[in-house]
Amino acid sequence: MALTSLPWVSVGRSVTWSHLLPAFAALGTAYFIGRAIYNLYFHPLSKYPGPKLGAVTDLWWAYASTTGRYPWIIEDILNTYGDVVRIAPNELVFITPQAAKDIYLAQEKNLELFVQVGYDALDTGDGGISGETNPVRHREIAKKLAPAFSTRNLRAKEAAIHKHIDLFVNRMKDFGGEEKGADMRRWVEWLGLDLSADMTYCIDMGHLRDMKDSVLVRSTFKLNMFILMSQIVRKFRLLTPLAYLTIPPAVWFDMLELLKLNTDDVQARLKKRHNIEHLDYFEQLVPVNQPIPQDQKEIYHLQNVAWQLLLASWQPLANQFYSLILLLLKEPDAYATLVKEVREEFPDYEAIKLDSIESLKYLQSCANESFRLHQETTDGLPRISPGAMVDGTYIPQGVGPSSIPKPTNLPRH
Repeated sequence: MALTSLPWVSVGRSVTWSHLLPAFAALGTAYFIGRAIYNLYFHPLSKYPGPKLGAVTDLWWAYASTTGRYPWIIEDILNTYGDVVRIAPNELVFITPQAAKDIYLAQEKNLELFVQVGYDALDTGDGGISGETNPVRHREIAKKLAPAFSTRNLRAKEAAIHKHIDLFVNRMKDFGGEEKGADMRRWVEWLGLDLSADMTYCIDMGHLRDMKDSVLVRSTFKLNMFILMSQIVRKFRLLTPLAYLTIPPAVWFDMLELLKLNTDDVQARLKKRHNIEHLDYFEQLVPVNQPIPQDQKEIYHLQNVAWQLLLASWQPLANQFYSLILLLLKEPDAYATLVKEVREEFPDYEAIKLDSIESLKYLQSCANESFRLHQETTDGLPRISPGAMVDGTYIPQGVGPSSIPKPTNLPRH
């Protein structure tokens, strides 16, 4: 009886699965079609214009993000569809200055109304500060760090800033006059990272001194695609393992050292907390009059915040150094006017003081113009709507609005 039933059981199972697989495929297809119809015609954002594929699925947004032309793609659709465009099933992008104020400055009881979505940091389990999605926690960290950017703290760093800038100027005198000139992109990366490390946790990384890349410089720019993919897979969780395939093989050999670097720097800073050369950002995280945290979770949080401060200081500094120098060299008249202002204000090197910078109106104008032309953020810094007005338009709760500056002054690629 048992022997004769075995073939029947086997055939029965085979027939069952052969019917189930097409059924599952049909069900999935029906769900996708139904979802597409809902997103296009019945979703709360269906009234907003934009690419149809973007309204149906996040794939349009993912593709635009990976092309390397995201700002120009967004510029094109803003020109095509208007000041408010739907770029994903549950995401809008705004262009007006009022929208930027409504999204990023709106607060209630000193808490951000439009909370972060966490795309600005790697998904490590701790958002640090730039990826912290809890507005209460974000306010606590920001409040703790605020004194680090005060005038008093900046004055305490003035000598250190002079040291790095002076070394950069001397290097340019040594190498800038050679036949091949100086690779300005590399030099400003070294300057920016040396300054950032010193400002963050009072550590000398010595790029300008040694004139060679550290593992951080050597690896970071090769991880751009991985960082991008780590953000994209947050919308496509099943694809998470694929993000690691975007890490170049050469970088895998540096990964252990790179992961250990920030941990070692934080530990070194904690050990010398009573003997630092100047105030730094880290002083606000663990003041000298407070005990060193022993909880591993809290130490991990400190490492994440310090790492984000290091990166957030490094790239903007390097980019703006590079852009300001480049733009001035392309405008000889503006360069000559700036030189005249600086020479008249500072007859000698010792006269250069932080307090005197405020009188250099033309220098400030040049810096502001550089900030305008070279915007540091082009992804819109997406936020989640609590259900609020943005530039006169009510945005339902849970929608991801963002505001992006129109990059009309950037070269197209």
